[in-house]
Amino acid sequence: MPSRADRNQTAAAPVPPTSQASPKPPRGRGRGVALGLLLLVATLYAASHMDQGIDTWISLAGGRDVAAHGVRLADPFSFNSRPPSSSLAGEANRLWSWLHPSGWINQNWLTHLLLFELQRIAGLDALVVWKLLNYLLAAAVLVAAARVRGAAAIPAVAAACAALVVSRDYLSMRGQDVTNLLIAILLLAVALTQRRNPRWAWALVPIFAVWGNAHGGFVYGLVILAIIIAGAWLAGAGASRKDEPGRPRLLALAGAAAAATTVVLSPYRLANLTHPLVISLGADAPLWRVVREWRPLFSNPLSSPIPFLVFVAVTVLALAVRGRGAARRIVQPLDVAGVVVVLSAFALAVASARFVPLACFTAAPFVACWLDDATASIGAGVFGQPAHRRIVRVVTDLAIWVAAAAAAVAFAVRADRTYGGPWPQDTLRTGLFDRMTHSHQRPWGPCAFLAANGVSGRMWNFWDEGGFLASCQRPDPASGSPPVEIFIDGRAQAAYDPEALRSYLDLLNGPGRSGQAGASAVAVPNLEALRSWTAQRLRELDVWIALVPASHQKTAFARAAAAMPGWHLVYIDAEHSMFVDTESVSGRSLAERVSRGAARYPDEASAKLTAAFRLLPARSEDEQRRAIELAEQSYGALPSRLAVLCATSAARSPEAAGAATSFCRNVAEEFAANRDRHRAAAGYAVRLDAATTALEYLATSAKKAGQADLLRWAASWLTSCRAEEDALAEQVLW
Repeated sequence: MPSRADRNQTAAAPVPPTSQASPKPPRGRGRGVALGLLLLVATLYAASHMDQGIDTWISLAGGRDVAAHGVRLADPFSFNSRPPSSSLAGEANRLWSWLHPSGWINQNWLTHLLLFELQRIAGLDALVVWKLLNYLLAAAVLVAAARVRGAAAIPAVAAACAALVVSRDYLSMRGQDVTNLLIAILLLAVALTQRRNPRWAWALVPIFAVWGNAHGGFVYGLVILAIIIAGAWLAGAGASRKDEPGRPRLLALAGAAAAATTVVLSPYRLANLTHPLVISLGADAPLWRVVREWRPLFSNPLSSPIPFLVFVAVTVLALAVRGRGAARRIVQPLDVAGVVVVLSAFALAVASARFVPLACFTAAPFVACWLDDATASIGAGVFGQPAHRRIVRVVTDLAIWVAAAAAAVAFAVRADRTYGGPWPQDTLRTGLFDRMTHSHQRPWGPCAFLAANGVSGRMWNFWDEGGFLASCQRPDPASGSPPVEIFIDGRAQAAYDPEALRSYLDLLNGPGRSGQAGASAVAVPNLEALRSWTAQRLRELDVWIALVPASHQKTAFARAAAAMPGWHLVYIDAEHSMFVDTESVSGRSLAERVSRGAARYPDEASAKLTAAFRLLPARSEDEQRRAIELAEQSYGALPSRLAVLCATSAARSPEAAGAATSFCRNVAEEFAANRDRHRAAAGYAVRLDAATTALEYLATSAKKAGQADLLRWAASWLTSCRAEEDALAEQVLW
């Protein structure tokens, strides 16, 4: 005879459906798909940010060195970097040198190795895929951490999307990407420990074992972990459950073990822990903040602070609303720890804008919970009736789908506009990585010129090009050093002492101006004195090569390098010019080979353009006509604005001016006749820029000569070309 429970179960069993209709999907599945789409679009948008790839190139060079020689303290790339620990007399000194080494403290060595191997196996575009996958995983982990902490799906996804979008302008392909991912994983591990199973605390050990060798941001992770552990102890002290006190104790033990791995498992041992503290809090920390991304949020040129401030404002508003509806819960120790964590992260981002992603990723799980409580508090008072809740649910689902669809369409249109068509900035380097890092601006030509002519020695270079110069050269198999050693690069404090940065800034901006960043034009009271001082200073450093990018022509160094006594131009292309000191044996030898036409160039365009510029200022009519002829040949090999400028600069006599006018007219008319065909091919912006320069010269010369028809035609096309230049600039910078 069936029991009462069996009878009740039988009575409660549902009647089988009589129709053939498929069962309805579980409630919420459609909302989950929409939220997943929204998160995907936000991640794609964040990961598609274009940056200069400064740290990407030094990552590839560093990874190549680790693959060939292992992790080492000696820096193979720069003559100006910090020397490794010396062998001091005495057992105690040797022990200290081993325990706390100096030299190149490459805390990113594991990330460098990963990026290099990815590039070696699958090419540069693989780094773009890695960046996307890194942030897709980070987005999923942020949502999971918020959900484990008790947030509903909507605020969890909203907070993660906001963190990604606000961080976009600071995301690159470098070690800091790993820190952004690992801070999310850390918060998930802590949430699982506190809300699910205390044994999750031991996940901290492998997290920090990897983190301590992937990026110096692990120190920030330890600070956040310490705050959370302190909050957990306070919560455990007042808990009613007997097993609660064990959670903070286990979390503290696992945290201590995790911190120990960052020292024990690091090739830099104790220096791995102290180095980030020294560079952040040491006496010379303010000096390094002249570097763009290290500057404070409100004086940083990389991005507007407004998105981050909106994120902070929403966080504060959510806390305020939540506090009114849950006054007792806001003062719980765990909540206090969360508030301290978030405020500390925000303060770090305000002090240095490079930490905006870290702050947003840290705050996202907590903000999601506060948003959830705040909206629940508001909703309970406004939509308390069941019928109202059903209406709100339907409207909310519809709003999420509309937002996800609109975001997907907007992203697809913008991505296709930027990445789908021919790349207008270059004819050769048109891959996804090239577009996202603007690699056409890097010194490919100068590196090829140096290699083709067997050049070796010391080079002055600008900060943002050092990593590329280290990466593009073929290193010596035994030493790992490139033939041409660089002055400085983006590794900053990891490889250089403050004296190296002061020396760089003095040369960049002029003597006594090491506190300036050199981001814009520097007023030079005595240019001739500056040129003499710069030349002498470079000779003191045994530097005989100077590389100047076109993008930095307004700096004091660039203005001095163009006419330093004893220095001569040996290479120029659309993006760079290279000078050598002919008072050095190597510089004189290379300059003589260039004069004889014996030097080897990577292409005909740079060879002809260099020969043309070496004739300037052309004094005789023959020199002027020869310079214009060479510029025209360079343009025929590879169109460039610089070839047009060279020709017009050489036109000083009436006969030469006529030749320059004829050249410019040919350039402008050819562009006007074939504009649509050029627009459909890679490198359109290069031709457009050259045509605009030619039209400017034609308009000026036609106005002087009173040629009304030519002036009218040139002015009309000039207006059209300038408008298209503005549109292209907006298109390629996303």
